[in-house]
Amino acid sequence: INCVTKTWEDAKMPLLLKRPTSLLAGLSIVLMFTLLIACGTTSDVEARVADLEAQIKSQPTPTLAEVPKSDLPDSGTTVIADQTHEDDHAHEADDVDYIPDVSFTLQTMIGNGGMAYIGVGGDIDDIINPTLNVAVGDTVQITVQNGDGAEHNIVVPDLDAHSEHIVGVGASVSITFVAEVAGGYAYFCSIPGHRAAGMEGLIRVGEGTEEQVSTAVDITRDPTDLPGPIGDRGPQDITLNLEMVELDGKLADGTTYRYMTFNGLVPGPMLRVRVDDTVTVNLKNMPGNFLIHSVDLHAVTGPGGGAQVMQVPPGQDA
Repeated sequence: INCVTKTWEDAKMPLLLKRPTSLLAGLSIVLMFTLLIACGTTSDVEARVADLEAQIKSQPTPTLAEVPKSDLPDSGTTVIADQTHEDDHAHEADDVDYIPDVSFTLQTMIGNGGMAYIGVGGDIDDIINPTLNVAVGDTVQITVQNGDGAEHNIVVPDLDAHSEHIVGVGASVSITFVAEVAGGYAYFCSIPGHRAAGMEGLIRVGEGTEEQVSTAVDITRDPTDLPGPIGDRGPQDITLNLEMVELDGKLADGTTYRYMTFNGLVPGPMLRVRVDDTVTVNLKNMPGNFLIHSVDLHAVTGPGGGAQVMQVPPGQDA
């Protein structure tokens, strides 16, 4: 015990301080303990330690690049970078690091006789299958919200933009692309039958920064557009033909609104009749409409003023 204690005190500090960073330092300590356990005299141990130090000095110090990765720690900062992984991360950043120049939101809608995208917010609010105007070079994002629960998507094949399918009310999906070439490009739902049912619109590239000339019509009826006096006449048979027309009409501030009109104007036509006249009302819901429409006459006897028997789908009449 005295031999081991004395030799350890004499030899441990010089050996540890000379090569603290060498990977062989640990091996030298193990070998030293082996020598100490098996030692016979102090001189023998010192001679063996000196010989071991000489062997250590003669070995080159390994670099990190020569150390097997299995010998490196599993946690903490990675010491040796994998260039392939760096390149992969760079490509991933290129794929997702964008800020859209212009964004649009569309909501899906199903009405009797048709399907459509409805604009949400901004200049396209409440417009059916709105035209989306962007400038050349814009990064464009289109988000589709499911408003009816059916399966839908949105694709722009000419711009190589295709979304995943969405199902269920409230689900949403987005596509992003760069509008590089001026022109007109169709967007639509590629679920079989949906495009034919009306889910199609236009992306116009090249006019996104120009002032757009509104094509909306004036739906205001002239307040002087009134029927003349009945006069002194007897009872007659009177026919009133009403066409339900959905259209984009002008608002006072120059924007548009999707109006539901009688004969294309608001308010509908005024009908003047006398007591004992027999009145026939013909209602036609135009084929390009998306909603069921009806008419009720408050002067008519019966629940709803006739509305219960005048529920007319698009493309039909009653």
